[in-house]
Amino acid sequence: IRHQLTTTTPRPTMISRSTVTRGCQLALRGQRCAQTAQRRSFAAAAAIGTPGSFDPTEIAGLKVASKDAGGPTTRLAIVAKAGTRHQPLPGLTVGLEEFAFKNTTKRTALRIVRESELLGGQLTAKHTREALVIQASFLRNDLPYYLELLSEVVSQTKYTTFEFNEEIKPVMHMKQAKIDVAAFALDAAHTVAFHNGLGSALYPSSTT
Repeated sequence: IRHQLTTTTPRPTMISRSTVTRGCQLALRGQRCAQTAQRRSFAAAAAIGTPGSFDPTEIAGLKVASKDAGGPTTRLAIVAKAGTRHQPLPGLTVGLEEFAFKNTTKRTALRIVRESELLGGQLTAKHTREALVIQASFLRNDLPYYLELLSEVVSQTKYTTFEFNEEIKPVMHMKQAKIDVAAFALDAAHTVAFHNGLGSALYPSSTT
């Protein structure tokens, strides 16, 4: 099963926790209904061979899509329109990505990592030119916990100065140093083609 939440707001930090939770609860209900339908029509589903398509809906500005593949694991993702194309300053998207799963108002970063490890889950954050993606993969029975966690991460992360100086900035510098020739050429091609917006590099250079 895969769940995906997509918001059209330019900054993931402005998403209301209650809004995300309502969207996630809808996805959970969709999962339960799909499980019941799957048990009742297993033979028909096997004959078709491919699970159903994503079931989309919209709640308070959030686009919610869910799909039940019938496996023991699932994935939940919050996709915000906060890729490098939309960032007002170079490096902002990368900073938000690195701040994912750090200290929130309710949990420390250590607690988040430890709880997820005990549940056998995997937490990841990534970005493209279009979007910032906060994602978790886990056993499907643990969906309620991860619904709560991801809504907390996007709405209650602290963004402390000491974390930025001690953890975020060094990682950003490391990623700058690892930019290879192919990535540099692709960024240069985007800059020539689009100038602004899509022309922004995926990772800020040392000069920016």
